[in-house]
Amino acid sequence: MNKQIIELSENLDGEIEQFLRGLHHDKFLWMKDLIFEAFSDLKKQLNKKGGDEREIVKKFILQFRQENEKKIREILEYSKKLFQDRAFESLNLLAEEMEFDLSENSLSLIAVPTILPYSPFCGNTFYFSILGDIYRFKKGQEGLLTAIHEISHMILFKIIEANKIKISDWTIIHYLKEILASVLLNQKDLAKTLDVKNYLGNEDLHQIYVLDLRNEKKQICLFFAEIYNKLRKDNDRGFLKTLSVMIEILASMRNDLEIRHKLWNFRNTKIKVDKKIVDAYRKPILINKSVLRGIE
Repeated sequence: MNKQIIELSENLDGEIEQFLRGLHHDKFLWMKDLIFEAFSDLKKQLNKKGGDEREIVKKFILQFRQENEKKIREILEYSKKLFQDRAFESLNLLAEEMEFDLSENSLSLIAVPTILPYSPFCGNTFYFSILGDIYRFKKGQEGLLTAIHEISHMILFKIIEANKIKISDWTIIHYLKEILASVLLNQKDLAKTLDVKNYLGNEDLHQIYVLDLRNEKKQICLFFAEIYNKLRKDNDRGFLKTLSVMIEILASMRNDLEIRHKLWNFRNTKIKVDKKIVDAYRKPILINKSVLRGIE
């Protein structure tokens, strides 16, 4: 397999489309909040009457990139080297954990740096945010971490398709891929390669809690990590069987997770300041005990 698995490529049109997608996404309303939180000037420009939205966004991106040209160039040079030196090893560890044969399933991946305050992906292209590095420039591994996180989604979808796993509910699919990414990136060898510890994935997961069989409160990613490790290591179950258990547990939590998702869409206006919303979001989800029997 070609060791150059990730191609770093700038794509202004693609970045503009991702900005516009974030401003109008019907599922992730928090994207717009994050964009305006990071770029108050853009918010002011778009709130003015008249003017073409796409052109305003394009002009804003170009101006921001011009003002931070030196930092961006250094970040891209470092990210390119990071992908060349570490991506091959990281992807192989991820594929091994997911029991995914890379020799039979070629992955051609394009990494596009973006000034968005989050890192979306589309098809075989993932956009990794360089905004944090621009504001507090340091040579970190965010690009590689984002790459492996997003690639875990791509592999998951390939596994679901190849094995004809039926998951029609958007909420279950969304939380499955995000929780699974956290679980996988915390596996010992991969975590060491990526230099991460207790990686909890996307911010919306950080304060979601569940009650286990012992009625102990646990952060949702750490809870599923325990389930995953027990099934994979202690019970020697394969990835597919472990995945089916995770899906079953998430299905039993579906309504509670949908509520958390709706609450998170108020993140910028209420969830950080309204105690009732914060408490509702952090309230531990009670899992159907019958689903957990024989696991813990």
